Amino acid sequence: MNCVKKAALKRPHSKRSAKQEASGAARQSRKAGECGRFSAAFPRLMLPILASLFLCGCGDVSKARRTVEKVGAEQLRKETLAVCREGFARGGVSVVAKEQWPESARAFQPLEVFAEPDGAYLLLDSDAVGERGVYLPRILSETDPLCSPKLTHEKLGAGVYWYDRKRL
Repeated sequence: MNCVKKAALKRPHSKRSAKQEASGAARQSRKAGECGRFSAAFPRLMLPILASLFLCGCGDVSKARRTVEKVGAEQLRKETLAVCREGFARGGVSVVAKEQWPESARAFQPLEVFAEPDGAYLLLDSDAVGERGVYLPRILSETDPLCSPKLTHEKLGAGVYWYDRKRL
């Protein structure tokens, strides 16, 4: 549909009455209005689609935050760091056997639980881009853990962080 308004042609000797001219102008205005309604509706239709795409990325973090609130940050830290003590003593990366996972960690439905020298990790998602999950630092600090272009943290609770580690 062509939305460009055409200027009314003025014919000096037109046999159309003023009423006919007015109804023609009204028709032309309605056609232009239809285009206007479509263009005004387009952003309203795109807004929910864009919002859902934006929120999909945040869904995992929100779900993890709700789980931390449900099981308790202190309980999660205490139980998970206790089963990781042996791995901390060995140094390096140590995978915790599934049978040893505490109930507070199982609530996240992790793919793996492992210990690194800096803390415990609950791996919740992994793909070609990177890995995401919950990080429990061994030592609580007033400041949040260090971030880099490859690693970011978002606080979920006291001493509990969402981590996103990129594979660059």
